[in-house]
Amino acid sequence: MTLKPNRIVVYVLLASLILIFLCVGLVYLVLKYTEGFNVVTKSMEPTILYGDTVLSKKINAIKPGLKRGELIVFMIDEIIDKTGQTETNIYVRRIVGLPGEKIEVKHQKGIFVNNKELNETYIQDAMSNLCDETYDYCGPLEVPENHYYVLGDNREMATDSRKIGPVGVELIRSKLVSVSWPASRSRVFQIPDYSSRIENKNDQN
Repeated sequence: MTLKPNRIVVYVLLASLILIFLCVGLVYLVLKYTEGFNVVTKSMEPTILYGDTVLSKKINAIKPGLKRGELIVFMIDEIIDKTGQTETNIYVRRIVGLPGEKIEVKHQKGIFVNNKELNETYIQDAMSNLCDETYDYCGPLEVPENHYYVLGDNREMATDSRKIGPVGVELIRSKLVSVSWPASRSRVFQIPDYSSRIENKNDQN
C-alpha cells in the first residue's frame, strides 16, 4: 500500500502542540505571579464586599516601593487560645502610611500623615475612624523602615495597624489587582488621588 503525505494533518498537529505549550506556559505564569482569594469578611467594605473573589500579584513580581492607597495581602500569626497556640491569618488592607512618615489616627475624625489630614474618598464615614484607649498604635508614631501602616476601609470591623502596628515587608505576600467575581463588580483597582490634601516625596515616585 502506498501512503500519500498529507501536509494539512501535519500543520494541524503542529498548531495543536504549539497551542498546548502556550496554554501550559500561561497557566505556569498565572500560578507563579498571581493568586486568587475569596473574601469572607466585611472589613474592606465598600471597596471589597463579602463574597467577592479578588486577584492579586505576588510580592516577588512587584517592583520595590509600594504606594499609598494600594491594597496588599499579608499574613500574621495570632494567638487563638490561652495556651498560646497560634494560627496564621491572611488580611487584605490598604496602605495609608509609608516608611518614615508620621502617622496619627484621631478618634472619630481622620487620618493624619505628617500632620496633614488624608483625604479618604473610599470610606463611608470619618466617624468610623475608631482609635480610643483599646487601640495600641493610633499614634502619633513614625512608620519604621521597611514597614507600612495599613487600615481596613471599614474601620469599625477591621483588624489593622491600629491594633497590630505597622506591617513589615516580610509579611506582605501580594498586592491586589482586581475584583474578578462576581462579573457585575469586576474591575481593576485604582490608586486613590491624595494629591489635593497631602504631598510628600514618597507620593512623587
